[in-house]
Amino acid sequence: MLKGCLFNYKPCLEEDFISFTSPNYGPCYIFNAKLKNSTDDNVRYTNQYGQYGVPSLVLYVHSHQCIPYTTDSAGVVVIIHDNTQLPMIETSDIELAPGKRHRLNYKKKKSNFFSSPYSTCANQPSSVIMDMFENYNDADYGYSRMICRGLCLMVLQYRMLFLSLL
Repeated sequence: MLKGCLFNYKPCLEEDFISFTSPNYGPCYIFNAKLKNSTDDNVRYTNQYGQYGVPSLVLYVHSHQCIPYTTDSAGVVVIIHDNTQLPMIETSDIELAPGKRHRLNYKKKKSNFFSSPYSTCANQPSSVIMDMFENYNDADYGYSRMICRGLCLMVLQYRMLFLSLL
């Protein structure tokens, strides 16, 4: 599926990617994740090689590669996120059609949420959330209230879907 990859016009390496399985999207790949127990050697920075953080991917998509129940056409689902944050693909995905060139931008935003009693999110993750972090093959993702909020929204969506099926 991946035919070519460049970062700041230099070839990507296989080690630049890690894989995980999404319950909704199946096999997924992460580029430039910060890894546990490593130095910053594995992280690519925007100013690396004197450039401006230009990733370029060439993907081949088979016509039969559509994701059941999420889309009715072939394509790729992507998300751009901070390399220290859990990829919340279910809430922030972007669908890309094959046969086109796409340009995506990333802007980092910091959100602060109120603690209890205004929110059920906590400063420390529960054991269930910690188990979920282990699904990401050695990526060093940090917990945040934004993740808690995203997970709460997903739970709410699943509950609404389940109730509508009854």
